[in-house]
Amino acid sequence: MGRKNGHMYVFVIYCPTLHDLRNSLHTEMCLVYISTGTTKQTQEVCMFDFLSTAIKFILVAILLTPMCLRLFVRRMEYVLLVRNAKRRLPEIEKLARVVGWAFLRKTKKFSSIRWGILPNPGFETTNENTHGPICWEAPIVFLVQLNDGTSLGLAVEFRGSVLCVRQMQGTKGADIPREINHWPLIFMRACIDFAKQNNLREVRLYRADQSGFYWHPVAIPYENGEQWSVAVANLQRRMRQRYDGTAYNLRMIMTRRYGFWTNPNCTRPS
Repeated sequence: MGRKNGHMYVFVIYCPTLHDLRNSLHTEMCLVYISTGTTKQTQEVCMFDFLSTAIKFILVAILLTPMCLRLFVRRMEYVLLVRNAKRRLPEIEKLARVVGWAFLRKTKKFSSIRWGILPNPGFETTNENTHGPICWEAPIVFLVQLNDGTSLGLAVEFRGSVLCVRQMQGTKGADIPREINHWPLIFMRACIDFAKQNNLREVRLYRADQSGFYWHPVAIPYENGEQWSVAVANLQRRMRQRYDGTAYNLRMIMTRRYGFWTNPNCTRPS
């Protein structure tokens, strides 16, 4: 707030629409000008503009409250999943071997597989303070690396005797060899084989719209002249093909949040 030449200026953060806020995460600075001049009519009109702007801001805040609550719940849940993962290191090592072997059988370009447990969601950081190629959403991560530098990521979490696949993602500009164009299926079949070998009850693949990146993309590859809304729509379509499409291809039973495969030979209690 400031005063100049007998006039008062008030600065308000103004988000034009919820769509703009969710998709671009950009805000605009809106200058509300309140005149201290002589006419009462001018003051009333300017005050109305100020109140309408304030109301819009409050409505946006109210609409964002459920999203903030979901993020808080997921963050608390993540802490518990990390603790659980640290108690299951032998199983994670076995899963890494199964996934690595699945890609080795499919392509001669397979180089290696790395795995780890991330204490926080986001990019994996190194000692040189550089971050890895993928922004992760689940605590147990696997990175399949090919000879040409291409990387394919898988992020999972254990919930009791259930293996949950949260993320399957390639690095930006990845050149996928033809023989593993169906790499999401390779990941999922490896997870199902692992579940059979380790007597797990269920494997889940979460739908695309359960990912935070589906609604709030970190980075989108733009085409020339492409609008933000079009780029987001294209990204969401590709994610639905990768997650929902893979679940349908595996004939998983679909629920609102995920598709699941049940191990018919599991002897663990439900």
